[in-house]
Amino acid sequence: MDLNTTIMDNMIKEIQDIKVGIIIPVYNRLNTTKSCIERLEKLTKSFVLYVVDDNSTDGTSQMLSQFSQVKVINGTGDLWWSGTINLGMKQCLEDGCDVFIW
Repeated sequence: MDLNTTIMDNMIKEIQDIKVGIIIPVYNRLNTTKSCIERLEKLTKSFVLYVVDDNSTDGTSQMLSQFSQVKVINGTGDLWWSGTINLGMKQCLEDGCDVFIW
């Protein structure tokens, strides 16, 4: 094995070990949220999915309970988009995510 192959193998291993958090901010978007989660489930890369529900009233909270792998974070209804993202980032950091996206 040459040096380039060894370096590439090490890089791939490091990338595979990265804990990725995906944050989805939600407020009254039941169908869109369900569709998004279902599509993300089909990805091969492992990740932790955080859905921050800012007190939806359209059944989103009940729908989220169908997905056992989703970490649901409940907001107070007045967080808006930036507040839900901040709450999601806080949880990602507490859970040891190396990278988070939204």
